[in-house]
Amino acid sequence: MTEALVAIVLLALVGQTVLRIMTASQRLFRSQSERAALQAAVRAGATLLPAEVRALGPGDLITMLPDEVVYRASRLTGVACGVTAGSIVLRRRLRYGYRALVAGRDSLLVFRENDPATGADDQWEPVAVGGSEAPGVCPDGEPADVIPAPVSPTLAALAVPDLPVRGFEIMQLRLYQSGGQYWIGSRSVSGGEAQVQPAVGPLASQGLALSYLTAAGAPATVPADVRFIALTIRGVSDGAVIGATGRIGLATDSLATAVELRNAE
Repeated sequence: MTEALVAIVLLALVGQTVLRIMTASQRLFRSQSERAALQAAVRAGATLLPAEVRALGPGDLITMLPDEVVYRASRLTGVACGVTAGSIVLRRRLRYGYRALVAGRDSLLVFRENDPATGADDQWEPVAVGGSEAPGVCPDGEPADVIPAPVSPTLAALAVPDLPVRGFEIMQLRLYQSGGQYWIGSRSVSGGEAQVQPAVGPLASQGLALSYLTAAGAPATVPADVRFIALTIRGVSDGAVIGATGRIGLATDSLATAVELRNAE
């Protein structure tokens, strides 16, 4: 009987020790997973925004707020081999983009060469996409994509071969709250999307901080003066983790960077 009691006590002690080890390992694994997800979210935010705003040129920045930006998001670059009153013809081999243009959602910026003797009056003229694309050919016989578009008579008259063309949609990126957590969300303004879709998170309540700077590094007050956008992403873990002092709570992390825009001088 005594030997049985001793065995039971020893078994209980061993079981408690194993349970403690397993519990500690589980907490450590969960903490590491939460921290890895936190760091991944912060890095994703610091990658998403620069990738979107780096290509902004003159007139592309529409709204500039501390936790929100509305802009023309580049969706296509190409070269027009023909411009008429009702269409823009793009050389297929010089077209780059990840999807087809959508009428009502996308628009084009067509380079307008007003006076060939000077570059001071050159400009990008916006043209709405008026319908679905169709296959076609350039005047030299090269394969092309014909995009229905209401081109102005001035642009059609001034058009020369091989004009640069940019396709864009108007996008919004902003910090918003959903389900008690904060996220960076995006939506297509020109596409008529009413709901913001989560892109990065969860974040802290001040998880997105944007600063708009001039070429001299001073705060910019109007979109036309912005040459740099400084951004800070502050993330928070989805669940509690064990801190360095043994305290259990939400982990935080942050990352700051600055993006030079395409129109920077």
